Amino acid sequence: MAVDKLVDSTQLDADLTSVANAIRTKGGTSASLAFPADFITAIAAIPSGGGGGLDCDYGTYTPSSDVLEASVTTTKARKWLLLWAASLPGTADRIAWAVGTTQYGGQKGAYAYANSSLAYTAVNSVTSCSFSSTTAKVKPHTSRKFASGTTYNWIAWGG
Repeated sequence: MAVDKLVDSTQLDADLTSVANAIRTKGGTSASLAFPADFITAIAAIPSGGGGGLDCDYGTYTPSSDVLEASVTTTKARKWLLLWAASLPGTADRIAWAVGTTQYGGQKGAYAYANSSLAYTAVNSVTSCSFSSTTAKVKPHTSRKFASGTTYNWIAWGG
């Protein structure tokens, strides 16, 4: 090996330790990293995609009968639930969308329903909304129901 430069080994060790610490932090590990092989492996294992995205659950909900309360399964306790129907063809007096939260103390939310002329009417009130470890529910303050056979998209977030 040729030696053509002088290296401050204390500074080099400090710099490599700083880089290793950054890799461990980003990779969510505390493993010891030897240079260069472990650095390369650890960097390759860090997921791409920019991170920082919305931590949420989402899916579809299709009630088999008209229901007053929508309930969906989540991966963890959430603080917000939004459901919306892509369309309510010919279905009057049924829930078009609903959102609920317990984020600000107590139950808060809003919903809209399709009236007899299929125009949407928004109301700022929910009867109940609850979030457990794997379930999110919202029940609008109305006798109007989530329509049987209608597919509602949903997203739950927070928590």
